[in-house]
Amino acid sequence: MYLIQERQLKTHRLRGLFFYLPPIADLSVAIQRLLLAGFVLLTVGLLCGFEVRVEWSKVIWGVGVWLIYGGILKADQWTTPRRVAQLSVAAFSITLATLWGLNFLNPA
Repeated sequence: MYLIQERQLKTHRLRGLFFYLPPIADLSVAIQRLLLAGFVLLTVGLLCGFEVRVEWSKVIWGVGVWLIYGGILKADQWTTPRRVAQLSVAAFSITLATLWGLNFLNPA
């Protein structure tokens, strides 16, 4: 939503979807909070995975995803909200692709 709204504001072409989106400042804050909440939940999930002794390949991929999102949270301190939104979309896409591939190539 942030990227859509920012694009419409930059091009000065405010279309129908624009009027239904929250203010761009609220979207920026939402991105930060959702990233932090997801990071905390992923941390708890990984700790439980170590405790239950899940398949190590999945735990290693989970740690990789954890590092990616940790990097995005750290980058949030020195980069623009637009870049954070782009990194979040890219990280989510990569995460879906790798975890799907992991389950596809190594079925349990």
